[in-house]
Order: sequence, then C-alpha cells, then structure tokens
Amino acid sequence: MTDLLQGLGYATVTAGSVEEALAVLATSRFDFSLVTMELAGTDGTDLLRRLKLQGGDPGPIIMLFDPSNAKRIGEAAALGADDFLQKPFKADDLENVIKGVRAGPRRVWGPTPPDDVAARLEQETGLWRSPKMQELRRVIEQAAQVHVTVLIRGETGTGKDVVARAVHYRSSRQHRPFVKVNCAAVPHELLESELFGHERGAFTGAHQLKIGKFESANRGTIFLDEIGDLHPGLQAKLLHVLQDGEFSRV
Repeated sequence: MTDLLQGLGYATVTAGSVEEALAVLATSRFDFSLVTMELAGTDGTDLLRRLKLQGGDPGPIIMLFDPSNAKRIGEAAALGADDFLQKPFKADDLENVIKGVRAGPRRVWGPTPPDDVAARLEQETGLWRSPKMQELRRVIEQAAQVHVTVLIRGETGTGKDVVARAVHYRSSRQHRPFVKVNCAAVPHELLESELFGHERGAFTGAHQLKIGKFESANRGTIFLDEIGDLHPGLQAKLLHVLQDGEFSRV
C-alpha cells in the first residue's frame, strides 16, 4: 500500500494499530487517511469511535474492506467514514476515491462542540410570535419526540428546510447525521443510486461500492426536498422504505 500511494505522488505515514494511529493523529494533520476494516485485535470502526472521543485531523477517511466485512459498512458510515474501497483494487480505483473525498467538506473530529446550527435554529424559531407560528413550534416539538415520517408542505421559500432541521435538532437524533437530498437536482437515472447506494459491479461503471444517502443518515434524519419531483417508479420504492424501514443497494 505504501508503494502504491508513493507511486501516486503521496507521502505516507503508517500505523499498525488503533493506538499507534491515535498517537499520530494527535500531533499531525493529514490530507486523507486509509483505514483497513481489519486491524490487529480490533477493526477500523473502533478507530472511528475513538476519534470521535479523542479528536484528531485525519482528513477524509477511506475504509478498505474485504467482501466478508461488507455488512460493517453501514456502521462505519454512521461513525463518519467518508468512502469505501473493496479489496483488491487497482491504482486507478484508489486515486479516483481519493480525489472524490478530497473534493468534499472536511469533517471535524472530537467531542461534539456547542452546536452552532442548533443554536441558530433556536434563535430563529424563538422569533416566531404569531399564533400560527406558535402552533407550528408545538407541532415541531411533538414530531421531535417520536420516530415517525414527517411530511412538510409549503410553497418555495416558506422554510421547509428550517422546519426539518428544527425537528432533527430537538429530537434524540440531534447528534446523528442530518442528510439533505434535493430530489429535483439529481438526474433521474442517478437518483436511485444516490438514495440507496449500489454494490460493486451492479451496473456498467459501478467499479466500487457506493454508500447511499439513506445509509449515510443511519440513526439520524434524511430530508428529501422537492420529493414531488420524484419519478413515479422511484416513488413506489421510496414508499416501501418509509413503510418497512428497509432498503437494498442497487
């Protein structure tokens, strides 16, 4: 692996255990990190859990896994892994995944800081003074206390996103992911893979396993914006997910 990365032009630092990795991450900043799911005496998800407690700056994390560990991918995604690469893989596959994660936002690891988003939402909803808005606040509080699917209706610009986030940050899921999907912005032919993910080799061009938005939002909240623009065929599949709470990758 070291030779492969150096061949792609990257300088490398290696660690043989979770403890070694945490010691390095405590003092160094990295552009990205490759973590194998199989570690001596434990697995890669343990490193993610420890990172959430200790903190560090590993950059985007790419989990390397054998097919036998594919069932652990959802757990690793919920803990903060940015992407996944199934072994064995080619240099081009690795380089494409690295480029993809480095183009995305950089995650902050460590104990959860005071939540600026939640604070801003509290400040904004605190300005709702009219009887109608006070009633909306009560509905948000009720929805946040139970695990149900919530339908938010309203014209463009009326604040559906604010309501969705307010429900999330008032619920027991507030420290879990909040994943927003603009259904109108993703091409129809790509939306199923975007929502549910796909297995390696599922279709032409599917060179690696892809984690979908539902799996990324595991135990958190997924906000499907502009859901009325979904293709009817995909609406039927989405209904199955909402009713049964289960889905399969493409």
